[in-house]
Amino acid sequence: MPTFVVTSRIGRLSAEKKASIANTLITIHNTENSVPRWCVQVVFHEIPAESHFIGDKTTPVDQLWINADTRPGRTVEKKSMMISRMVKEVSAASGVDESYIWVYVNEISMMAEFGTIFPPPGMEASFTASISDEVRQRHE
Repeated sequence: MPTFVVTSRIGRLSAEKKASIANTLITIHNTENSVPRWCVQVVFHEIPAESHFIGDKTTPVDQLWINADTRPGRTVEKKSMMISRMVKEVSAASGVDESYIWVYVNEISMMAEFGTIFPPPGMEASFTASISDEVRQRHE
């Protein structure tokens, strides 16, 4: 199940903007891939200006970098559409111009979630169904 890490300059995003961006990324993944909302996580990572460079210059204050770890198996067309949505909709949610939003999608085949090694693509429904009510209720 996907993990999105949004990296920004310290203090650039308010709590409200973070919540809006998280909702945006969760909604995109939920609607495009039928992944339950409670299975999508978004982490915000804030760094000082002197810790992020593009070329030999510190990045502009508005720079946002979204690093998405997802499961393999989606078509190039599907991934391209999702990335386009992320850029456009995160721009709207954050108030940051699209040119400052960079999205990297990394496909990972092995992971453990909820204390269990995740099955191969196509077996997600049985995995999700096997999660105990107690564990599920922590995240719903």
